[in-house]
Amino acid sequence: MTQREKFIVTAYSMIGKTKQEIKDLWDRFGLTGWDGEWCSEFVSVCACAAGLSEDIIIGSYSRTMWDKYKSKGETSGVPEAGDLVFFAYGSNVDHVGIVAKVDGLNITVIEANIYPNKSMVTKNTYKRTTSCIFGYACPLERDDEIMTKLPTLKKGSEGNEVKNLQALLNVYMTKGVSPLKVDGKFGVVTQARLKAYQTARKAQKSAYIKTADGICGAETWSDLLLS
Repeated sequence: MTQREKFIVTAYSMIGKTKQEIKDLWDRFGLTGWDGEWCSEFVSVCACAAGLSEDIIIGSYSRTMWDKYKSKGETSGVPEAGDLVFFAYGSNVDHVGIVAKVDGLNITVIEANIYPNKSMVTKNTYKRTTSCIFGYACPLERDDEIMTKLPTLKKGSEGNEVKNLQALLNVYMTKGVSPLKVDGKFGVVTQARLKAYQTARKAQKSAYIKTADGICGAETWSDLLLS
């Protein structure tokens, strides 16, 4: 799995987590300087959870992060999945999120501390022409084939990739359904939940899901991460 794959999958697994849950992870990773802004703290936690703390700047202030990336020549006006997007709602940079998807003129961003759900991590879509978008930072090597490089998972698979899948399925689970145990073991329960997800998405005319076979390959990864 590439660095960008790890970063994007980790960000998706954080959707729905509260400010306190992110703060708990911040403390667990031994990070200091939490100031409550928490959009940049969320990005930092994702970097640490994905094992990328040496590649992505860790910090509590989005403006400081932007200035450091700019000084390193790691900024761009054109986004790719796995980049950071910086916003300026005022006169200076004051918010940052993770670009999860680029679809023509739209970008999907996973971010924290943003209206109307400032109390949790959310996924939102923006026009690339949105005036408050200040720019993009690209500290990770760009990769145009992220989805095709993710592993195929099926019953009997084990490891961190399975944990990522389980966490993503929990994000999209039907209301009232108990969350999967994120234990990295692809058993009958994970298989059944994946089949249910695939069946539902196929019925919704997903552009990616063609079969509900309980196997997570490139098509299912694409649906989970890009829809």
